[in-house]
Amino acid sequence: MKPIFESKLLYKKYLTENLLIVGFEADLDFKAGQFFHIITDKDNPDDENIGFRPYSILNSPDDAVSRRVIESFIKLIPGGLGSDYVKTLEVGDAVTLRGAFGRFQLDKSNDKHVFLCVGTGITPINSIIDQNINSENELILLHSAKTKEELLYYEKFQELKRQHSNFHYFATLTRNESPDWEGLTGRLTEHLNLINDFSDKTFYICGVKDFIIDILALVKDKAKNIIIERYN
Repeated sequence: MKPIFESKLLYKKYLTENLLIVGFEADLDFKAGQFFHIITDKDNPDDENIGFRPYSILNSPDDAVSRRVIESFIKLIPGGLGSDYVKTLEVGDAVTLRGAFGRFQLDKSNDKHVFLCVGTGITPINSIIDQNINSENELILLHSAKTKEELLYYEKFQELKRQHSNFHYFATLTRNESPDWEGLTGRLTEHLNLINDFSDKTFYICGVKDFIIDILALVKDKAKNIIIERYN
């Protein structure tokens, strides 16, 4: 198990009623796409039921080093152990963390990458894209959310798309309630035709179990390589 270390909450900002971004003070050595643990019970830090909860790291390693912070998007789940713990935290509070973990990282044997995610599944993918946006890798992102409000970093990715010819971004809403929305609608699985060739690309799939199952059914026999991060 990775070592535990002491930190503190630097900021906590609600993006919606049930979604927030947090930043913890940390000098953590990690790879883009990895996750960390928030320890919820210091007396039982290895107990999977009460001791900790995992959260993907949102920012890139380079950003984390320069600002000495690790960030995460956190979706609050009623009655959730991690959710209830994070809700009690105030800026400046001491927290105990552990990490980093995970193999959801860029496939360095390939230079063509497709990222498929729903909701907060964008978290580790954002870290990977930020770390590699100035490389020669082709980066294709398809992100699905219920509403525009939950389409995290939409403006940021639109700007990256304008600035970087190697980055391609597509967003779709499954419950479009925005009269000014001119983007895609419907489930992400309905828009995989936007990818012109599966056979030479590594696919990264991040989200809840049902989403991953649906995507795998469509890409598992076509993609060069598939890397998965499941959120439940």
